[in-house]
Amino acid sequence: MDTNEFITKEESIWKKNKLRAGRICVGATINSLAATSAFVVIALMLYELTGKLNVPYSTLSVAYTFAYAGMMLASFFGGKIITRNGRLGPVISTSAALFGLLSLTYTNSVWLVYVAALVYGFGQVLTFFYMNIAIISWYGVGQSTVLGVAQATTTVGAAVVTPVVASLLESSGYTKAGIVLTAIIVVTMCVSTLLLCGDMPSKYGMSPVDLESKKDKKAAASKYEVYQAAMPSGRALRTPVFFGVALLGFCISVGTNVYNSNQYPMLTSFGIDMMTAAKLVSLGLICNAAGSIIIGWLTARLGLRTGFLIPAISLVVVFFLGFTIGGIPGAILIACSDLFFTYSKLRQGIIFNSLFGNKVSPDLIAWDSIAVCIASMFAGPLAALISEKSGSYQLVGYIATAIFAVCVLLLLYLTSDKTREHIKEIDAPYKEKEQA
Repeated sequence: MDTNEFITKEESIWKKNKLRAGRICVGATINSLAATSAFVVIALMLYELTGKLNVPYSTLSVAYTFAYAGMMLASFFGGKIITRNGRLGPVISTSAALFGLLSLTYTNSVWLVYVAALVYGFGQVLTFFYMNIAIISWYGVGQSTVLGVAQATTTVGAAVVTPVVASLLESSGYTKAGIVLTAIIVVTMCVSTLLLCGDMPSKYGMSPVDLESKKDKKAAASKYEVYQAAMPSGRALRTPVFFGVALLGFCISVGTNVYNSNQYPMLTSFGIDMMTAAKLVSLGLICNAAGSIIIGWLTARLGLRTGFLIPAISLVVVFFLGFTIGGIPGAILIACSDLFFTYSKLRQGIIFNSLFGNKVSPDLIAWDSIAVCIASMFAGPLAALISEKSGSYQLVGYIATAIFAVCVLLLLYLTSDKTREHIKEIDAPYKEKEQA
């Protein structure tokens, strides 16, 4: 075989690899988009169900506890499911979305709402696992940018869906709207699962692809360092760094779910109607999409520390100002704080991969998600209860602000050079064995 023939063959393999990576990650993103849209639909349906079932919102907000309990259950083995059989994750998610949405459409029981939330939560977390694991497995240099774009696409879809759902519920009635929305979401997930989704590169004998050119690789690598740990995931799980990332996940989940689980009653408490609240939620989701791209870009160009500290500090400031100012300006600020919520979504994929590499990260993401789910189970209902007892969401907002401040302190520790060096010290014996 001459040199030219070899180069041609190498280029062909690279192109095939890149096309497969793109196809699978697009499928993963579409599934995540549909799952996020379903979550938006469920949030609006719960708000409408207070009248249908004649119960206060705090009672129905317990559905989020069950949803996150389902997510926590799936987190114990979600990473292994995805790495062993990638397509199985979207299949389970699709089935769970179908059951959850149809149950909420026809329910006359609060307990059926809870069961539907449990099943849906179980399936939804696998969708996010699949997207994160697929992207960090299929992409090397430039993966933070891909994660940012994927999250942005997911959120833009939800932003479009929000006012549509609110309008459909108002014009067509609860049951008809539920049927239409269920059909659209489930069909989308079925098509993407069958035609686009697939396994991780090792199953095809392939390796991750890079987005940037060789010229850009050096510049990116100097700012966004990825350390490939040789230690097994069991050892990584026992490091202080993992517990730090998990604690960060716990805290940011408490803060974000105070808002996400109560966004419609919280925004209407600022003196606006439900349709205006839906528009603000949509605006917030657009801000969130922009934040995904911005944070992904910042991380790739300026490094992990700068890329995450800027949105984390901004979130503290905006949340404090929103609840202090109050009224319509305050509601707009709180809705637009979604711009900075994004770092909570990108946290797992980017931080774990940067500190431990893509071999260990899938298992770490799965176990870290348990902390996230525990926080999410109770944050929303507790916030709703506090607001009912205090007569407003202002106290809740200040508590969330304090929690976001703690997240800043945790990020200062996790993104420090000392933390990275600590991981390398722990990993040194395993590196020696690997190289021997």
